[in-house]
Amino acid sequence: MIENWIETSSGEKVQFLEPKPEQIKIKDIAHSLANQCRYNGHCHGFFSVAEHSVNVAMQLPDELKLTGLLHDASEAYLSDIPSPVKQFLPDYQIIETRLEEVIAQKFGLTYPYPTEVKLADIAALSTEANYLLKSQGDDWLIWEHFGGRPPINNKYKPQCLPPIYAYNVFLAYYYKLVPEERPSGIILESSAGVV
Repeated sequence: MIENWIETSSGEKVQFLEPKPEQIKIKDIAHSLANQCRYNGHCHGFFSVAEHSVNVAMQLPDELKLTGLLHDASEAYLSDIPSPVKQFLPDYQIIETRLEEVIAQKFGLTYPYPTEVKLADIAALSTEANYLLKSQGDDWLIWEHFGGRPPINNKYKPQCLPPIYAYNVFLAYYYKLVPEERPSGIILESSAGVV
């Protein structure tokens, strides 16, 4: 039989079919999301889920910033599957929903995530596609579900940060939002060592 858990960068074994809040660690989330490229890697430059998550959080009011930062945290355990593919994977969606519930419980988030978070995610998608994809997202049907394509945010341009920087930016933003969890001393680190 194949295991029903995934081993994280910290060595935690997360049982993705029956996840528990104590298995979820912010550094594991940051590590994985920083190393995953959005758009299945088919974009101009390496653009991580971590960088995307910070952008979504920055668009939201203070009370929703943490939810925005962690809206894709389940992908740290399940991978970033493009939405056009994910819609044909109902079992994946069930597993993803359960993991999102546990992540929300762990970090004290409202679940299901508020509509504002989804709208910020879609707005980020519109801007990112404009800069990172050959089609610029111009012909995507997804916009119809949201009453049209959100305008491009000209104040934000994806930086395509290397994974170690995306990791540090993600964690620094998390500790800004949750200062009581911020470790003393140097906080910026990666599996490659302290930066």
